[in-house]
Amino acid sequence: MESYYPLIIPTKPYIKQYLQALYGNPVIFNSSNSLGIILVALLERPFKSHKRKDILSFRVFDKFDTPMHTYLPKSWLKNYKYGHTLSDQNIIALNKFFENQFEEDLYKACELARIYKVELKKAMEEFCWRHCIEIEEHISFEALKKKEYRFRIEQEKQKQKTLQKHPPPLSRQNFTLLRKIS
Repeated sequence: MESYYPLIIPTKPYIKQYLQALYGNPVIFNSSNSLGIILVALLERPFKSHKRKDILSFRVFDKFDTPMHTYLPKSWLKNYKYGHTLSDQNIIALNKFFENQFEEDLYKACELARIYKVELKKAMEEFCWRHCIEIEEHISFEALKKKEYRFRIEQEKQKQKTLQKHPPPLSRQNFTLLRKIS
């Protein structure tokens, strides 16, 4: 680990478990994974250091109270002159990105379950098991259901907007009719 430097990112318990399941424990970000590339863009070199609170909160229900130990390559400091710390605003932005990634993966797992007619509860439990997330300890089952539902509704809205902007492709028969008319 001597070629890496530590960075502690406050996050939510289920996000920590999710990221550790994807990237290992401890979480090592580098330029070969998309989260590492995003993280490096958010690193700053502050003019003066400030003491960060143990619990960072964005809204009443968005509390980032679980420290996640991550490691970044030291070469980023030497070769590329990136920053070495995250501001509170960047931690909030990074957590929103992590949460969106979590919700998208949960949605995809549930969509696959719908296709194969698997009960959603079982699909969510299996998703949590794969990512070492304890339901009711790291996140409640109701919160999982709400996250999946909201993401699904948002996806359906996006599909509707896309269909309104771009009509479905013409069939060969309709295309021939249009050519005869014009």
